[in-house]
Amino acid sequence: MIAYKHALAAALLCALAGQIGAGASLHCAMRREISPCTCRREDAGTGVILVVCQRINSYEEIARALTNKFSPETKIGLDISYSQLPDFTEYSIKELGLSVTRLKLNFDNLRQVVSEVF
Repeated sequence: MIAYKHALAAALLCALAGQIGAGASLHCAMRREISPCTCRREDAGTGVILVVCQRINSYEEIARALTNKFSPETKIGLDISYSQLPDFTEYSIKELGLSVTRLKLNFDNLRQVVSEVF
């Protein structure tokens, strides 16, 4: 009977660990796939994934890292900071194929931002 309880407890722990691991990565692409950017769940209640790209040399790097890496239903908060984006106006956020619900651009040396980018 004791062995049965231990086996049941071990099975339950394994199942919970699998659920936690799967839930944490459900909407977040594998780290290597979106490098040099990173992602994490912003808030479990909203389902928003925060994608952070820092110290990037061009927007093209961001586009290569993120284009079509998340399902269109996944809400993304995109934070681009401390980057050099001389080619930012040549691209569109829409081209990433992401549902960006919040965009944060900080300290990116942007000289000009045109509405077509959004």
